[in-house]
Amino acid sequence: MKYTTSFKKAVLRKVLPPENRSIHSVSVELGVGEMTIHRWIAQAERFHSTLKTEHVRQTAYFSYEDAKEKMAQ
Repeated sequence: MKYTTSFKKAVLRKVLPPENRSIHSVSVELGVGEMTIHRWIAQAERFHSTLKTEHVRQTAYFSYEDAKEKMAQ
């Protein structure tokens, strides 16, 4: 199943700081596999490897355009 970028961001915001909900609970709530959520976290961290991991966890963006826009702010 293909998920939109905005949906992925919403999921990451639930499981990463400041919400810090468990991946299991978000998986059950939204019907997304736990491994899928783990993969999205890893993808976001890899994509932004030049940024601090904590910054990635706080902002949870996925595309170059999202990152560029956020950095311009």
